Amino acid sequence: GITVGTGAGTLSLTAAPTRSTQNVNTSETTTSTSYTDLATVGPAVTLTPGRATDQILLYSAFMLIAANLRQASISPAIAGATASDIDAAMNTPGNVVSGNRNSAHALPTSVADGSTHTLKYKVNADTATFQDRRISAFTLT
Repeated sequence: GITVGTGAGTLSLTAAPTRSTQNVNTSETTTSTSYTDLATVGPAVTLTPGRATDQILLYSAFMLIAANLRQASISPAIAGATASDIDAAMNTPGNVVSGNRNSAHALPTSVADGSTHTLKYKVNADTATFQDRRISAFTLT
């Protein structure tokens, strides 16, 4: 930010939020039971606000699980770290084959300038299909 003046006449300006959204529409599958890339990696977003920031990540995908009582999941690798279930969006159909758009968010803090967040994918068993994948990131501070 920029600060002009001192004392009661101080004016502080903060740069506009940095944001990015990326999509991958390709329909692809995985049988991996740990978070992995699909054939088309991502989507991924990188923010370069010029300093470490708190951020909000919003992500979604259409997930089709073709077996009863199975689970398909997406989760971001935040700033290159390992994706985890704590940030996951999951599709867990009951006794039917089910496809749904699922979404989730994460609120990472003190993210280094230029960090990349990439969506990763897994299934607990069998095969899951993922398509219309999206991730958006916005600076909060």
